[in-house]
Amino acid sequence: SGAHLEHLLLADTVAWAEFVTPRPEVLYWRTVNQEEVDLVIDAGRRLLPIEVKATARPGYRYARPLLTFRSEYGKAVAGGLVLHAGEETFWLAEGILAAPWCRVGWGPGRAWNGRIRRGVGVDGPGRADRWPLTPTSSSRP
Repeated sequence: SGAHLEHLLLADTVAWAEFVTPRPEVLYWRTVNQEEVDLVIDAGRRLLPIEVKATARPGYRYARPLLTFRSEYGKAVAGGLVLHAGEETFWLAEGILAAPWCRVGWGPGRAWNGRIRRGVGVDGPGRADRWPLTPTSSSRP
């Protein structure tokens, strides 16, 4: 199910973050209108929002929360990812990449380098309403 896949990728991302220097924060994001992004990797001045979907072929609607996040945080956002259960990698929207979850690794030699879109500089703090993500958290503390 979607919740199982989300928890699997959360655990993998948290484990990866423990071994990266400087250590990125693993967060989630939710608006007062209940729009949310499943995972946000905060690597200092770079933010990578990630949606996790159990579908094999995600559509544009899955990019919407990432686009809202990008409009909120601007240049601090280094693109966005929709990780899914399919086999294809493709663009959902400008700077929003859909990729199979099993092909995205945070291990040595595959670590996120802070960019999804070519030529995008990331130079803003991008810190507003966000809070740490834990495996059991489902609402803002």
